Amino acid sequence: MQNYIIPSLASANQLCLGTEAELVEQKGYSELHLDIEDGNFIHNITFGERTLLSLRNVSPLHFNVHLMVTEPVAYLPLLKKLSPCSVFFHAESTQHIAEVLSLFEENNITAGLAFLPFTALNNYAYLIQRCHSILLMTSEPDGKNQCFIDTMVDKIKKASQDFPQQAIWTDGGISFKRAKTLLSAGVKKVVIGRDFFSNL
Repeated sequence: MQNYIIPSLASANQLCLGTEAELVEQKGYSELHLDIEDGNFIHNITFGERTLLSLRNVSPLHFNVHLMVTEPVAYLPLLKKLSPCSVFFHAESTQHIAEVLSLFEENNITAGLAFLPFTALNNYAYLIQRCHSILLMTSEPDGKNQCFIDTMVDKIKKASQDFPQQAIWTDGGISFKRAKTLLSAGVKKVVIGRDFFSNL
């Protein structure tokens, strides 16, 4: 499962992030999912710049970054320092998606689009075609346990049919048991937080 599961550090012990990242590596995982939140796009803040850069200095893991922010371009300087293997920013965060994608490309950052559960993908089809991957949120980022939304499985199946060239990622309230269902539905990468770190 190591090739398909991406542990989300937001669910780790926040007092021991370096140790938790080391344990992820010891378990055979090569990639770590980092949520960067600004307290504006959603009502939460995860990691500050100093924390992320400190983690980058000690961890050899590949970083996958999920920007849950209102101004994704403002994070370009930090992203260049983090050297992420991929970045997702939310289609709902800006009216200038094509411009943001171009700016990321110009800075040699592999960027994909993330979508909240309520967002219909068909209006973004021409932009999705520019992305190597898309990330579908499978829970509402509401701070209330972020429960998995069962109807998202149908949305994922349709997305895998409509966008066969794009790798589909899922994130939000996912357990290891649920991950098997999602992989069968066409998902390529599954982000797991609480279930991963509670059993680490």
